[in-house]
Amino acid sequence: MFTLIIFLIIAVAVLAKKTKLVIWLCRKLAGSVGAAMVAFVGVFGASCVSLYSKEIVEQSAPYFSKILGSTSIALPENWQLKLTFWLIVAAVVLIGMRELGLGAVIKIREKDLEGRISTLPPQSFLEYYGNGLKEIGEIRRGTKQDFAKGTLTSDELDASIRTVMKHILGMARLWDGISSDELMLYRSNIMEVIPPELMDDVRDDVQGYQNLVLSSPFFLYGDNYSSRLDSASGLLLIESNRLTVTSNSHGMEPDEDVKPICLPFSYPGPHLQPNLPGAPEALVSKSARYLKSTAPEMFQWLALLREKNNRYDRKFALKIREYYSKSDHAQSILSIPIIFNGKAMAVLNIYRNKDGIFRGEERAQQFAALMSPVCYHLAKMLSLSSRIA
Repeated sequence: MFTLIIFLIIAVAVLAKKTKLVIWLCRKLAGSVGAAMVAFVGVFGASCVSLYSKEIVEQSAPYFSKILGSTSIALPENWQLKLTFWLIVAAVVLIGMRELGLGAVIKIREKDLEGRISTLPPQSFLEYYGNGLKEIGEIRRGTKQDFAKGTLTSDELDASIRTVMKHILGMARLWDGISSDELMLYRSNIMEVIPPELMDDVRDDVQGYQNLVLSSPFFLYGDNYSSRLDSASGLLLIESNRLTVTSNSHGMEPDEDVKPICLPFSYPGPHLQPNLPGAPEALVSKSARYLKSTAPEMFQWLALLREKNNRYDRKFALKIREYYSKSDHAQSILSIPIIFNGKAMAVLNIYRNKDGIFRGEERAQQFAALMSPVCYHLAKMLSLSSRIA
């Protein structure tokens, strides 16, 4: 009896600490096997007490005699009541462990279900997305037909591209579950790429690019025009607001708040400009890049750059901090590369004036995957730009 008491005390102590072994056992007891075990112990214990108490004592007497070194055993007073009590205690402990296991399993299933529900697109998004893809396909076919006829102008092509981008903003809002909120402004722009093979043209066209390159705060290396270009593989540009849209407008007009910008990007190599998080990294990796909270993540990137790059410059860091501290319109960003014939020809940026666009990394990447057919149409339309006289 003393041994049984010690066993129960240890079991309760271990159970209270919720060790891995106990958690594993509890989860096992939460299943059908556990239910059968609890039922078996309860029924068997009750049967033993009610039917075979005399036989059990007689059969166990020789064993106790050997252990105790005596031919006769004096049973404890009221042993039947005590035996019944401890069997009930054992059954209660098993049932309690099973309930704990059931609770753990239910919590796991609830979290799994919650995660699945949180990643499911809203019904309104699915309807808008399906209709939007049809309309975007028709817009692209229209530009293709007009180009074949020789009637497509640059302004008309830009307006068609902005119409597609406007659809993207509508999808972004619905993906976030925000149907109408005047304070939550969504914006989008397309940054055009100057690849390495065209950098010589930029070097020669000093008058066209010098001001844009030298006024950019995103170059770590180079104090003059030539040195900045020499330390970059290529450039990401917004020269005007012609490929920009905002949810604040009712039409397809460009976003008036967008200013010209130049971002360097670099493929792996020594002494080249570092790639900023967002569009440059998306371009080089050919995969979407997400910034949940733009300014803090940029500041964290600067801290890592300071540790790894021996040419880190305080002036560069101050300019970056100043720029993103004032960028209230882009508190969170998703950058998606637009691929054409295996090459990244542009980067689509979707951003808003509040952090947490798309509710996190996982949902942002899911949205980027859904944008693949849209980016295909954009790539086809952008490829017409250089072919329009």
